[in-house]
Amino acid sequence: MEITRRGLAQGATALALSSSFGINNASAQSYVAANALSWSDFDRRAVSGILNQADAVAIPSYRLGFVVRNGINAITTGGRASSQTDVELGGLDLAIARSIADEAMADFIVQVRATGRRIIGAEEVKASPSYRELKLAPIPWTGRLPTDARTMAYVAPNNHDLFFINLDMPNDQGAFGLTNPRAFNKICTALGAIAATPTLVIDFAELARSGGGAFAGHASTSARPGLFISELLSGGLFHFGRNAMVGGGNRSGLQKRVRLGDAGQMIETRNRNNAAEVAWWNSSAAMGVQGPGSGPNGYVMAGYRYQVDPAAFRALVLAGARALNRAIAQGLAENRPR
Repeated sequence: MEITRRGLAQGATALALSSSFGINNASAQSYVAANALSWSDFDRRAVSGILNQADAVAIPSYRLGFVVRNGINAITTGGRASSQTDVELGGLDLAIARSIADEAMADFIVQVRATGRRIIGAEEVKASPSYRELKLAPIPWTGRLPTDARTMAYVAPNNHDLFFINLDMPNDQGAFGLTNPRAFNKICTALGAIAATPTLVIDFAELARSGGGAFAGHASTSARPGLFISELLSGGLFHFGRNAMVGGGNRSGLQKRVRLGDAGQMIETRNRNNAAEVAWWNSSAAMGVQGPGSGPNGYVMAGYRYQVDPAAFRALVLAGARALNRAIAQGLAENRPR
């Protein structure tokens, strides 16, 4: 899939695959409701020594990411049965994504201002000489996690830049890239502020597998559709600097997944399977027609597109942004300098 200005993604969420191999629902995850999301649902320890370093808060940008492609497979030992589900997101383009980021950032500024902290806007941040040292990412920027099949596309608000640090998942810096953390150290020192950059990542399906073990007689995959705030990937990025050499930054990742609701229609784009062949062989073998042998290897390969309704999608993503912003603002309110 090519990410262009005309389309952030073309593709899909998925219905559960059901076949002669059977299927189980997605495994249980830890959830929190959007209206109950709070600072306690984040990894607060990671940034406890940062938030109270200065009262002023610089807000350089807002990072909004979307999972645009995902997939999962299951294969029994010996390859006797296999199942694969691929899902993609459809109906979202760059203009829509960046306009949502505009509103999300505006809301974050309002919520931080309500804490009583002084706000330093993006233009003043950009005016800092050290801002030119930042390595900026193209918009949109796409990346993958090494631990699963998710592909994500990130944007920033209009007229704002997109950037990552080496601790982000994923990032364009590499595991040991220190260019951006060092630049933010200098920026925060010059401004006498901490820097706060929210990161909101929206997922559109929960994938699960069953079977595939040494003693499994079936393999199945499933994808439960809907919009979710992705745990771990979402959260806040914070920096501070005491002087040009002393400072640092870290992420406070969301520890629970947030279910936002449904904003699209599932469309099957591909379905290949040999369920009929397996069923014929099984019935024939039961009647003694087939000779010796174990029959064909069964497989299911399906793809789906989650085609979003732009208005409903915008409303739910912004509801998630407001919940995330409120929780981060709570952290800023509770951890001010003494």
